[in-house]
Amino acid sequence: MRGIICVSALFYNTAASLSKEFKNDEIFFLAGEQIAKKFKKEYGVPKNKILIDPQSTLQKDYFPKGFSDPNVLSDFHSEFSDEFSSRLIIADRRIGNGYVSGGVSRPDSITKIIRKIKYNYDPFLFPWLSKKYQELLSINPDFIFFYTMSSGPYLLLSEMAKNRRIVPITLVHSRVGNRMFFDNNNNGLADFIHNKESPSVNKNNAPLAKSTIMFKAPDYVKGHEITPSNETRILLKKLMALFYHMATTPLADKLEAILRDAYYMGCAIKRIAFTFKKSPALEIDKRLKYFFFPLHVDPESSTMVVSPLLTDQTWIIEQISKSLPENSRLLVKEHLPMVGRRPSNFYNRIQKIPKVSLVSHTIPSKQLIDCTDVTITITGSAALEATQRGKSAVVLAKTPFSKNFEQVWDGNIFSLSTLLSEAIQYKPKQDILDDYMEAVRKHSFPIEDSTLWGQKNSTGKKKLAQQARLLKKGITTAVDLHRKTVKN
Repeated sequence: MRGIICVSALFYNTAASLSKEFKNDEIFFLAGEQIAKKFKKEYGVPKNKILIDPQSTLQKDYFPKGFSDPNVLSDFHSEFSDEFSSRLIIADRRIGNGYVSGGVSRPDSITKIIRKIKYNYDPFLFPWLSKKYQELLSINPDFIFFYTMSSGPYLLLSEMAKNRRIVPITLVHSRVGNRMFFDNNNNGLADFIHNKESPSVNKNNAPLAKSTIMFKAPDYVKGHEITPSNETRILLKKLMALFYHMATTPLADKLEAILRDAYYMGCAIKRIAFTFKKSPALEIDKRLKYFFFPLHVDPESSTMVVSPLLTDQTWIIEQISKSLPENSRLLVKEHLPMVGRRPSNFYNRIQKIPKVSLVSHTIPSKQLIDCTDVTITITGSAALEATQRGKSAVVLAKTPFSKNFEQVWDGNIFSLSTLLSEAIQYKPKQDILDDYMEAVRKHSFPIEDSTLWGQKNSTGKKKLAQQARLLKKGITTAVDLHRKTVKN
């Protein structure tokens, strides 16, 4: 079997372990220029097995001189629909971030200022990338593995692969603990778990599924607990990185590296300030009906890729407010990993919206689910948790579990009011959760985020090897399922 594995700074060490599992196969690694050099030096991966990702060379190969070949533009639009082209723009972290409200002010803006790069819509950018990716795909792989569908270029590459009968495989979070689906599509919905070609789900095993996979928040939430000791440790770590870059980074990149470190130090200081901030106690008026909306991470693939039309959370909160039944209130809570990482005007805007209250991030989500009547999410796991606790939940976008839900918004702004009114009276059916949990048990793999994105010095070789074996099993299963589906 021949395949391409996409490598990034986060997936670096796991990818190296995965290469050992595929030692009897022909595997190529797609990586940025800097990661490729490191990958070759530290793990001895042959140069002819490393492919340079063109999105990492945009700064030197595209932005300075641009690109204007009309033939490539016409070829691009003949292969991809206008709808998919829009998805690419929204999913791209450079361009699509303009659609996100209250997202992380990442150091992209620093790079933008220093290198004078215009991160705006350019009609030739993706056609140029498609031409470069077409050259990469000439090796005719059986599959391409993306550890996450997190960007416009990856979305483009996966669609090009699909159009050429190459299996694009990406990890999709089931929203249950550390369970991941190996999806052979790029929409983040793991449609195959509902397909007839998939092994049938035995509903009699639903109780077994729930006992095997106890429902809990995704693992990536761990490690984001906000305590003075945690945040001080992070601040000191970033301070050390600042001194390191001042001493070792080449002059051309020194200012950029220093400003980036300073940005992350600022985030840590904000989070320390949050730990000392006294939040008012939660007050519930029993005469009113309450809705709960937990904020999502921004920017993030669960919105920018999976639900591209719902990336502006202030707009969503505003529409919910306008659609709430009489005598109702909306409680909004920050996502722990985002504390200290949003601009302050984001929260000010939310607090000005009528019928909306911003509650403390220290209040457990379970408590908010229990004391409110309806939980609303875009794609988040809170909807599953509410259903498990016998509470009504509304899902605004398609997710891997939304096909099991009855209360999914159809996207019509005028129908939202009716949906929310009906949600107050709705009692969730337990078999909704049972069916999905059984599908999770049957089709997912336990992939730990901490190991998947582990650092070389913090994650043991044994854990990395175990994770790599699971990844290989998931990849080969997805390839086999795709072949059976095409054959039928």
